[in-house]
Amino acid sequence: MGRATLLLAVFFVQVFGWAGCGSSGPGFTSGDTDTDTDTDTDTDSDTDTDSDTDTDTDSDSDTDSDTDTDTGWDPPPSCEEMAGDECGSDNCCAQALVPGGWFAMGRGEQAECETVPVAGDTCVEATTTCFQGGVTWGCPEGTWLDLGGDDSMDSADADEVPEHAARVDPFLLDVYEVTVGRMRAFVEAYDKEALLEQLAAGAGEHPVADGTGWQSSWNAYLPDDAAALADSLECDDASRTWTDDPGGNETYPINCVSWYLAYAFCAWDMGRLPTEAEWEFASAGGDENRFFPWGSSLPTTAEANYMSTDNTTHVNVFAKDDGAGRWGHLNLAGSVWEWAFDYHQADWYASGGADCDNCVNDAAGGARVMKGGDWQYTARQLRGAERFPGTAGAFWLGQ
Repeated sequence: MGRATLLLAVFFVQVFGWAGCGSSGPGFTSGDTDTDTDTDTDTDSDTDTDSDTDTDTDSDSDTDSDTDTDTGWDPPPSCEEMAGDECGSDNCCAQALVPGGWFAMGRGEQAECETVPVAGDTCVEATTTCFQGGVTWGCPEGTWLDLGGDDSMDSADADEVPEHAARVDPFLLDVYEVTVGRMRAFVEAYDKEALLEQLAAGAGEHPVADGTGWQSSWNAYLPDDAAALADSLECDDASRTWTDDPGGNETYPINCVSWYLAYAFCAWDMGRLPTEAEWEFASAGGDENRFFPWGSSLPTTAEANYMSTDNTTHVNVFAKDDGAGRWGHLNLAGSVWEWAFDYHQADWYASGGADCDNCVNDAAGGARVMKGGDWQYTARQLRGAERFPGTAGAFWLGQ
């Protein structure tokens, strides 16, 4: 089985699985599927982080079960030299299966359904969702689908609507954000020429989504050698997590990671960056349409590292286990922003671009999508539906 996608500060996803890589700026996660791997990277940025937005504080959904970590695999290169218990007695490269399927992507607007839906009954095929009886409904294939609860809110951004039914294949996603220790293995092994050959051969490409392979025009965005790579991870003295020598930061999320570096890391580590749809599916709990990864209650220090709790990049990636998503992934909210593969386009949902199976926005633009909020943001940015445009070549403090 291939590697999953990673979370960078970065998450690593394997499409069958980056939801675990992390950085003191952008981060990522990686994931893998049966034949390939996805990586998710965190991309926190220094933008305005004013007051929290009030959100629904109803009871949390159960997040204890449904975790399916893969124990029959050899660790990827970034964890080969580790003991395997550094992340709270767990392997820092642990992955968990995300089963895939249909879900409500984007933010709900509570538009009432014209008829009263019944799951499985025929309906007029449409991708936009509607709301009835406390349920979000979709009809992407001509029959009604129950797509979970209500994730609407006032005063959110226009790029999150309309909410629409989207589908992803099963994938593996890193349980933890990419750590400083995992990035250290990459720095120590860094050989740009060999890495570019690996990328040219298709490493890091999504197994079914076209247009996701590495492009030669991106080569110049990668550091020339290991020394330059290490220097690039020192973007801020106060908030960066990287240290020149191993020490107490090894299980903090790596940050100061550009989108290009997150992509390259995931590919080298046998994974890939997750698409925005894959990342949001994991955060929303698929067809449960969760407001936050753990449910609907506002985050406390037990669930998330954000402006109102820890407010620092220096928190272990395994510390917030009460904030686990439906399938056991941590830090899908807070800690560091996480890179997705997709370009950010403010009207992509409104123009219908996201209405398909395994959708990915590969239309060249200036920004890439960042997800999940970070340590210096408010609760509003921790929602799964939140979308943030990140400059791909920048070394963000929050990712």
